[in-house]
Amino acid sequence: MAIATREQLAAVELVDLDTTPLRELNQRLHDLSQAPGPSAWRIVNPNGAHAVACGLDADVEVEIEGHVGYYCAGMNKRATVRVRGNAGTGLSFGALSAPAKEALGRGASEVGTSTTTGDGGMTAEEREHSETLVYQLLPSRYGMNPDDLRKADAIEVVVGQGAKPGGGGMLLGHKISDRVAAMRDLPRGIDQRSACRHPDWTGPDDLEIKIHELREITDWEKPIFVKVGATRTYYDTQLAVKAGADVLVRDGMQGGTAAHRTCSSSMSGSQRCARSRLPRRLAGWSRPGRDLDPGGRARRALRPASRWPPLGGTTSGC
Repeated sequence: MAIATREQLAAVELVDLDTTPLRELNQRLHDLSQAPGPSAWRIVNPNGAHAVACGLDADVEVEIEGHVGYYCAGMNKRATVRVRGNAGTGLSFGALSAPAKEALGRGASEVGTSTTTGDGGMTAEEREHSETLVYQLLPSRYGMNPDDLRKADAIEVVVGQGAKPGGGGMLLGHKISDRVAAMRDLPRGIDQRSACRHPDWTGPDDLEIKIHELREITDWEKPIFVKVGATRTYYDTQLAVKAGADVLVRDGMQGGTAAHRTCSSSMSGSQRCARSRLPRRLAGWSRPGRDLDPGGRARRALRPASRWPPLGGTTSGC
């Protein structure tokens, strides 16, 4: 194996994600585990991209200037990754370690926003250090626990992610440690297929029943979010409001991790959530002039669901 020179180790590699594909960046970082290269990296213009600097297995320092999405530094073994911006936190324990989930909870609490459990259930570390924690209820139902629902500050029913609005994913066996296996009731080290739809409902009428069920489980104290991929936004918003959701969360096409297919992120979904207006009257379920603002989820989550106003009117981008 070649030996890195002092100049190589001292150099800071600059990567601009406006001009460099994310997959190319991650591949270069992965190659460092096999061959010498720069020990310091600076990444600019991430623009909210997901899976930046994930799966690293080399003693390198990576500094990211700007906002990143899910899975940033996920499955990291040896690298030091610093983000100078906001980081999306809706990523499960298993994709991130318990200390990483704790750190995200601390960071979100420091800046006054919420964090999200992701798929796989709630960890004690995450709950203890998150001022506002949103519990995600996904089709797989991994780690689903009614007691944890009651501990959360809000519940997010995930209908679809932006990068895979109609598809499932693959949970790789090497992510299923003893603790993950116990939380999710899965065999250790065996690949699992994540479902693309919820097992106990098939449409908006069933979703309405599910939301009512979640309210009863939590004694009508928790606001209910519905998360959809930003595809048929106009109609998805109608259905979510009709089903009784308190907040609609819309996800852009970058909203997926390594579990989704490349063709999904490349050929489906929307680059961003454009503003869309609902009808003035929505089958008697909404009132004009109200906003569904996914960006305000942390603020809304602090109010009991029983005191939330009916939703409708317009929706603004997430």
